Amino acid sequence: MGSGLSISMGMPPWGKLLAAVDRSSIPPTQRAIISKHLDEPGAEYQASEELADALGHEILRSQLCHIVKQEQAKITEVTKWFSALEKIDPTGIVTTNWDTLLHEFHAEMHSFSWPNCSEEILAAMRDGQLYTLHLHGSTEDGNIAITPQDCKAVAQKLSQNSRLLRSVMACSYMLVIGYGFPDPHVRQLLEQIIRLAGSDQLAYVVRKENSPGRDSVPRRAKVLTFSNYEEFQEALNTLSAKFDPSVKLNLLSEVEGIDDFLEIMSPQMYNYDTLSEACYSLEENAHLGRILNEVAQVLPEGMNDPRTEGVLATVLSKMPRAWEADHKTALHLEEFFDKTVKKVGVAQVALVEPLSAALAQQGYPRTHHEYLKLAIDSDAWRNADRDRVSYYYGKNTAKQIGAIRRRLRDKRRKGVLLATDVTRMLNMLESDYFDTKELVLSMVEKAANAFAESGDGDTADKVRHKVGQIMKEKERNARRGIIGWKGVGE
Repeated sequence: MGSGLSISMGMPPWGKLLAAVDRSSIPPTQRAIISKHLDEPGAEYQASEELADALGHEILRSQLCHIVKQEQAKITEVTKWFSALEKIDPTGIVTTNWDTLLHEFHAEMHSFSWPNCSEEILAAMRDGQLYTLHLHGSTEDGNIAITPQDCKAVAQKLSQNSRLLRSVMACSYMLVIGYGFPDPHVRQLLEQIIRLAGSDQLAYVVRKENSPGRDSVPRRAKVLTFSNYEEFQEALNTLSAKFDPSVKLNLLSEVEGIDDFLEIMSPQMYNYDTLSEACYSLEENAHLGRILNEVAQVLPEGMNDPRTEGVLATVLSKMPRAWEADHKTALHLEEFFDKTVKKVGVAQVALVEPLSAALAQQGYPRTHHEYLKLAIDSDAWRNADRDRVSYYYGKNTAKQIGAIRRRLRDKRRKGVLLATDVTRMLNMLESDYFDTKELVLSMVEKAANAFAESGDGDTADKVRHKVGQIMKEKERNARRGIIGWKGVGE
């Protein structure tokens, strides 16, 4: 990440930062030389060298840190920039910028300066923690590279530790955003990474039109340009769209076959909003019934990706009246369920829960009843489902309760699609996070009544027995002061 992002967000460019340095104590002749360099495009390092010689290196560094902090404090709107970065979902950010604007991107962002904390960077990568790595220092530590000699020192440190840094950066695809390749040591580092990991490793470069360094961009990198810094955000949004598969969901209304459908749906995230939007778009498709039938046929073959399998099964369960499973396909789906349910985990629940619901709605209730038994009798399965629900809905408890209420009111689902809701409601009762005890108890009782009215009295009794067990345990814990109820969504 280069200065293009910071400048677009409102930070002054390198030359203006240098021009803001107090030069009143510098002799007129030397001051005139500095002013001349500041007026020459690309002569910033010469100006900084003259300033460091006239003022003293540490005084210049201190002044620049102060100026950068002052300018950064003026920037109040960062959300629109970070929303694009969120879609790109970086695992780490390497920057030559001194400012700390990127630290505001994520509440748990870790900040490092190379190479003083190489071990910490590796630990952050191992633990999946988001980090910003400042190659030229930052105002946070004050040790910023401001002169050609400083950059030579950085280059030497990079050379000494290049093997480790190359291995860190070669683990992921790279995006170069708002950086014009002015620094030879950074260019050399990128070239080494590309040699190590392959030229496809550098996927996209976002750079200003006609800026120096065009010849340094690797030939196979895709380049997005912006003509001025006001247009930088548009270029960033264009880039983020390439990393956000949900932008293609509106095309589902026009797909004509399973291949096009899978191309759009396979990369989608397993969450409520994404899959609701997918189904909304699919409702307009003239070939919907045939496409869903084809989905039901290919799903038992295995997609070699648990997330995609869960996505496809959820679409089938959310659109029960748009497809009709033939007996052969239903049997294959049941066999797929039986194979998957032998293991317990979030990935397995994300598939078998919607798959069993989809089959029940097609008149094949066996797998749904088996899932219900697992959900009620097995703590491991309910814990896995709790994690699945958290991933699917996020922290929006109100959205979960709304979905449960809609299902309980739907007479077409009565006595058929209650396993998911019972599982979720039992988890709510066991959780510390909901001051909704009376509401959830009432909803569980309605679910139990629905099972009883459908002739499944044994299941209704199991649900009520499990509720009794949970509430007794909660009351004991409450008397001991172990658990307190909290509000919805807290």
